[in-house]
Amino acid sequence: MYKNIIIVGATGRYLGKKITSSFLKRQDDFNVSILLSKKAMEDEEKKKFFEDFQKQGAKLIFGELDDPIGLEKSLEGIDVVISLLTGHDQEILFNGQKSLIEASKKAHVKRFITSGYGMDLSRIKENECYYYVPKQRIESLLENDSSIEHTFIATELFAEFLFTPDFGIDIKQRIIKSFGPSDMKISTTYTDDIALLLPDIILSDESKNARINIASFTTTFKEIHQVAEKVTGEKFQFVEDRSYENLTKEELYKQVFEFVKTVYARGEGYFDKPFNKIHPKLSKIPTTTLEDYIKIKLSE
Repeated sequence: MYKNIIIVGATGRYLGKKITSSFLKRQDDFNVSILLSKKAMEDEEKKKFFEDFQKQGAKLIFGELDDPIGLEKSLEGIDVVISLLTGHDQEILFNGQKSLIEASKKAHVKRFITSGYGMDLSRIKENECYYYVPKQRIESLLENDSSIEHTFIATELFAEFLFTPDFGIDIKQRIIKSFGPSDMKISTTYTDDIALLLPDIILSDESKNARINIASFTTTFKEIHQVAEKVTGEKFQFVEDRSYENLTKEELYKQVFEFVKTVYARGEGYFDKPFNKIHPKLSKIPTTTLEDYIKIKLSE
């Protein structure tokens, strides 16, 4: 039913390359196409990735987000559009995806996977933070349109972001800064696991017109501290930092990282039952553990 997929944003730093590679390993289940612009092919680094993906079996299809007629033609015969458009460019995040959705409907695409990945947008109020506004508008647009199926993927913070000095976890410097109580629950997902799980999410009946919450693991700052010391055999400095509490709503609106800390602090940064932990098939797919990820950080 969902055999022909096309990926938009296949060379993205965090998800694009990984998700594309994941689908190319599943060519018994999927015919993989990549949508690219002529400008993207002028970028030598991206061009190498496109050519490599093509050698692995991907079909390269040219299409421009600002060319509705051409974009519709590019999507003919496609069952699922996987949008990986991201970044802080509000126009691309909303208008780019809106163009894709309109072209998808005209081309009779069955399903659209938004580039929401990250925090569960249903837990964030309208206009709480500028970064999430275009993502929320796209979700609202699809929720109110019965002419095309949708799937929203929520992962909470990527592990690559959570385990950085910006969020207080600096494994190499042996510092853990908690931005909430030490026993506050935190769900996070390693991008490798997102790429690993996505093909089977699309094939699952439950993902039709649904918000799918996934996580590599759920932990606490206390557990991160304990496991980090166990893995390294060294003591870590543990401090609590809630400096974001001094920021106004207007300041939090503009500061994504600090805003995300408030979402976790109010108890909305974890999933009690992630889809990949309870689904009969996906639960059999092993994902990265806390100990695994600490070892990954130590090896970087």
